[in-house]
Amino acid sequence: MTQTQDLPASILVNLSAHPLTDEQRSEIEQRTYIEEEINEPAHCNPTNAAEYIQNLFNRIGLTLEEWNMKSIILVLPGLAPLAANVLAHIHGIKGGFPKVLWLAPHPDDRARYTVGSILDLQAIRDHAREKRATEL
Repeated sequence: MTQTQDLPASILVNLSAHPLTDEQRSEIEQRTYIEEEINEPAHCNPTNAAEYIQNLFNRIGLTLEEWNMKSIILVLPGLAPLAANVLAHIHGIKGGFPKVLWLAPHPDDRARYTVGSILDLQAIRDHAREKRATEL
């Protein structure tokens, strides 16, 4: 992957059980330069999630500095309680939410998924806080 001058660099962390396809990666690379791709499928029983999440983040191997200074895009695990734990852990180590890759069903083939968008969860949170402040 060669960095395009006008695209920001991001680390892509795929925690889903599905590797990205070349087509999905190409769609992502139209929006950001993938500096590094980390694939660490997350599976666990949510009742022991705290210990599992700590071990998962150790396996991912990014430093606190990287979590705080780099653009990170996550592909979340499919299990909602596990995804919530991942987001809570990241918010705890960086003080904010990451960007999340939304994969949507392909319009012509429901068995394939395409890149829907990259959701900036921190921007969504900040917008909600502004709305709350103006309505109080």
